[in-house]
Amino acid sequence: MVTTSLAASLPAPHPAPATLSASVADAFSLRLTFVLFLSVVVITLFTALITAPQRDEISEFYLGNRDMSPLRNGLAMCGDYLSAATLLGSTGLVALTGYDGLLYLCGTVVAWMMVLLLIAEPLRNSGRFTLGDTLARRLPLKQRPVRLALAICTLTVCTLYLVAQLVGSIALLTQFVGEPGPTTRMMIVVIIGSIVTIYAAIGGMPGATFIQVVKAVMLVAGVSVVAVMVLNRFDWNIDGLLASATAGSGLGAAYLEPGLRYGAGPISKIDFFSLQLAIVLGLAALPHVMMRLLAPRQTRVLRTSVMWAVGLVGFVCLMAGVLGLGATAVVGRETIQDIDHKGDASVLLLAHELGGEVLTA
Repeated sequence: MVTTSLAASLPAPHPAPATLSASVADAFSLRLTFVLFLSVVVITLFTALITAPQRDEISEFYLGNRDMSPLRNGLAMCGDYLSAATLLGSTGLVALTGYDGLLYLCGTVVAWMMVLLLIAEPLRNSGRFTLGDTLARRLPLKQRPVRLALAICTLTVCTLYLVAQLVGSIALLTQFVGEPGPTTRMMIVVIIGSIVTIYAAIGGMPGATFIQVVKAVMLVAGVSVVAVMVLNRFDWNIDGLLASATAGSGLGAAYLEPGLRYGAGPISKIDFFSLQLAIVLGLAALPHVMMRLLAPRQTRVLRTSVMWAVGLVGFVCLMAGVLGLGATAVVGRETIQDIDHKGDASVLLLAHELGGEVLTA
């Protein structure tokens, strides 16, 4: 009731330019973004060289000799699981669909709780290096078929996950410089793929861990800064934020009610349940995340690492909800849809509205 009454008294958000590139991608922000990108690549590549395994041993390359601290491993898990593309999509979903988008974020936190309670300790206690090693130990008489099946599953999952990340990277670039041509898209894929391959080949688990820790810290810091600015704009009043988001959505009270994206019929509810089930169970199918459960030397360290990951992922999801609502409240749902019908531009539009070119970069 408070939200509805406040929404009725609030003015509509200020209109934004028709294209994101026209609103945020001036020469200064593009140069700053490019400089920051190159700086991160150079620093992380240099650090990957320094932290690379000193001995040619399987344990050191795959698991970093099992000597990572809980906080470091938890940050790496968070970085492995979350990405900028994930943040853009999740925030856009909240901005466009309100309640349904917030409910979607809850599945991510539940997935990590399931890993903590059901998967982490049995997997680590296997004492192996990969998921294939673990299952082959459980089925010693069928090691070759098990390893082959797991290898095929791993390549399939990683390929699909990689495609999603590359699509997100290209979409992010598109928001700044416009729609790239086929040659530019191919160059982006080759450059990003080459950088990641070099990281993994040179640094092994220690180098990859450092990269993911840096990524997680930057992600948490970035969403925290923008979320604080959003909350400060509404005087730290959650009711005020919800009311402004309701007004900016142009949908009234329906914005904060279930069914906006997935519908209210029985089939729609089954579809949404299956989606949430896939999110909850899908985490256990990500090989690059599950391998980190094998890295800690002790069960206590593993449990603490996963708790750190749960807390960090939950915090980022909470901030993503704030950013999504803030984008609708400050920029407006219609403006976001006009620029990007999927909503991926919502964070960039919000950052530009709150902090200009520097925050956008």
